[in-house]
Amino acid sequence: MRRFILLLICGLTINLTSVLAQPNRSYFAVSLSGGVMNYTGDLVVTEQIINFSRPAFSIGAFYKFDPFLGARLEVTHGSIAADDGKSNNDGLRLRNLSFRSPITALDAQLIFDFIPTDGPYYRRPLLTPYVFAGISVFAFNPKAELNGDLIDLKPLGTEGQFLTDPDNRYPDPYSLVQIAIPLGVGIRYRIGQNWDISAEAGFRKTYTDYLDDASTFYPNMAELLAQNPTAFVLSDRTNLALSPDGTKLSENPNAIRANSSTDDGWWTTKITVSYILDFVRCP
Repeated sequence: MRRFILLLICGLTINLTSVLAQPNRSYFAVSLSGGVMNYTGDLVVTEQIINFSRPAFSIGAFYKFDPFLGARLEVTHGSIAADDGKSNNDGLRLRNLSFRSPITALDAQLIFDFIPTDGPYYRRPLLTPYVFAGISVFAFNPKAELNGDLIDLKPLGTEGQFLTDPDNRYPDPYSLVQIAIPLGVGIRYRIGQNWDISAEAGFRKTYTDYLDDASTFYPNMAELLAQNPTAFVLSDRTNLALSPDGTKLSENPNAIRANSSTDDGWWTTKITVSYILDFVRCP
């Protein structure tokens, strides 16, 4: 009876394996990644993006369901940062804003291989370039340093989000959970029957301009001071040593704090090691 049950289980497993694997040569894999995140937005110019690299790590699951196509579900955690004071741009150094923010993202991606897998997984190509796109839900929380402490910026309303606003001058409070579109390229190398290593670079196009807590205009600073002295200090950190007339930026009429016409985003560059999960082998 035990032998019969074992043979029955093996037969069902082989049949299921055949159904899943034969039509599209499908397989599953799990992955672990390490790399860096690089913020792009109002607090950094293009040539300085690399200067603010921060570590990032991912775990993921991959399903190959077609010779050219696969799907990936991945969780990434890292951080982004920037500092006007370290810029070589006089205007940014005068503004003197800075921030850092953790990023935790859940990505669902479709991956297109330029070289198909026309047989079982152990016959996959040695080297495979690919592109990917998908959708991401991510959480962030911009902070700034003040007197040695990290202060959460969103609750302060540094652009007047929580001020009395009968004329609708100020933006609404932003959400710390947002949607992004991941886009990128990579190359995968087979290092063993079940092991792959890949290198990829991807950009997350977001729909928020507040990864850095800076988007529009300086608010009425007298009203902000009366409401929250900490928000007053972190809203306008103008470096008076660089100001020709010794005034803060917010003292100028309609002073622009950041560029609201473009949203923020971030790059992720990483190395990934993947292990293909083989189906059950029967004796």
